[in-house]
Amino acid sequence: MRLTFAFTDAGNGQLESHDYNVFGDSPGWLGSVATSSFERQNKRLLVPAGTVKLRVNLASGGSSTVTGTLLIDDLSVAISKPRITELVPQVGSYDLTWDSVPGKTYTVQFGSTPNSLAPLSTGWASGGLTTTYSDTAIHAGNAGFYRVIQE
Repeated sequence: MRLTFAFTDAGNGQLESHDYNVFGDSPGWLGSVATSSFERQNKRLLVPAGTVKLRVNLASGGSSTVTGTLLIDDLSVAISKPRITELVPQVGSYDLTWDSVPGKTYTVQFGSTPNSLAPLSTGWASGGLTTTYSDTAIHAGNAGFYRVIQE
């Protein structure tokens, strides 16, 4: 089985595509839906400049690389927003990591309550698909809230 995501331009020309192949059966497949456990997968794709459409294809049959059993319970596509994935204490700081987009910049905010968030940094350059900011500020009470905003 092959699941393909293809980005096309205004003239329906393909700009880029990404294939996800399953050789044989889906991970967790035990012969029936009732007895099988399944694996949640999240994939991030960058939308190329000039994209006006996303085409999703599911292929089965043909060569041995596209035959087997593939079950999809939920296929969701969403515009990426910064999502904090990790907060790691360091000596004298906290490393805050989030999902990001190459070429974008971010504002990192902190506050003792969600309504008191203030910028720690603006114009923070993306590190690629993930970005990390080291917060070296001393925050009263050692507790609070972070927010990351794509500029």
